[in-house]
Amino acid sequence: MNVILPEEVKQCMNILRNAGFKAYLVGGCVRDLFMEKTPHDYDITTDASPTQVISLFEQVIETGLRHGTVTVILNHMPIEITRMRVDGEYKDGRHPETVRPTRNLYEDLSRRDFTINAMAFDGRSVTDLFRGQIDIEQKRIQTVGDPCLRFHEDALRIMRAFRFAAVLDFELDRETRTAALQLSPNLQKISVERIFTELEKALLGVRPSRLLPLLEYGALVFLGIGPPSSLVMLDRVAAVRELRFAALFYICGSDVEHVCNQLKIDKQLFRKSSFYLQLFRNVPTHKTAIKKLLSLYDSHTITLALDTAEILTGEEYSEAKQMLSDILLNREPYQIADLAIDGNDILHEGFQGKEVGFILCRLLGIVYENPEYNEKEKLLSLLHEKL
Repeated sequence: MNVILPEEVKQCMNILRNAGFKAYLVGGCVRDLFMEKTPHDYDITTDASPTQVISLFEQVIETGLRHGTVTVILNHMPIEITRMRVDGEYKDGRHPETVRPTRNLYEDLSRRDFTINAMAFDGRSVTDLFRGQIDIEQKRIQTVGDPCLRFHEDALRIMRAFRFAAVLDFELDRETRTAALQLSPNLQKISVERIFTELEKALLGVRPSRLLPLLEYGALVFLGIGPPSSLVMLDRVAAVRELRFAALFYICGSDVEHVCNQLKIDKQLFRKSSFYLQLFRNVPTHKTAIKKLLSLYDSHTITLALDTAEILTGEEYSEAKQMLSDILLNREPYQIADLAIDGNDILHEGFQGKEVGFILCRLLGIVYENPEYNEKEKLLSLLHEKL
């Protein structure tokens, strides 16, 4: 594997080796390098203890001492270094009760979740004990060892399996998929925050429809995400966080407020996905409605929503798009700031307090229907004629 590693990564590995320790890149970064992608981060496994690692580097953050992990900072670049280990028994379906250090690379790699994540790279050659490279070439997600055992140990691996399938556009091999679905009720033991993180990554992947088997099985019904008939259309939706969540809610017939409460979703995602979902179900057919939307969201957001509504419903909304285009092209007023008068003008006419805001809103409503009224003299005359 011919790759160019960042100097900081090479320096980190050399420091460990010069001190007499082993050093291998492991996990997702090796997978990404093999796929000719730039890794988001770099993880190193070593036989050095955290204390020994700390003694070798100037800037170290103690990120996970319980599992033998520290983060080294070199030239502002974080590199996670973890001691090789063997996991003990899993009793809570998420974390091992104990971990035991090892100097054996095979033992360390064999505890990992999927073959594509169980390769090691020393900077020159790859150690691939579980045929991860073949699985990458064949676009396959497969557990290291017995899938029932691996998913029973840590149920979050079920979500991770489908997340990797969606992000990489891989397929789960038959045994892995069968075990994942059979053990999916164990997802109810996992924190909703962790499930949300995996779901979000999957939805933003290149093929979110890879989630279909999991959702068809009803694995996330306990969160309010029911079985869909299909997810193929989701692949065509722009990879925007709120948009894809809204599309998923639409396809699954989900109550957005209920799901967001269950998953403890942030307010921004709730608000914007609610907006998208409402538009999918009720596409505006009048200029006034579009102007009201423009007062809340930018034109790009509304265009994305209309494009997505076409994908999800199979309908064409060219009229709505044309009205949006006309409003922008003709610079028709759609927010209070666009009015030819402001609060000071209304105060000057003798109105006070809350009346000012109320009047501005009423005038904007009139101008929505009659853009030609947006002249100072006309609006001032309307103050006394219609308000």
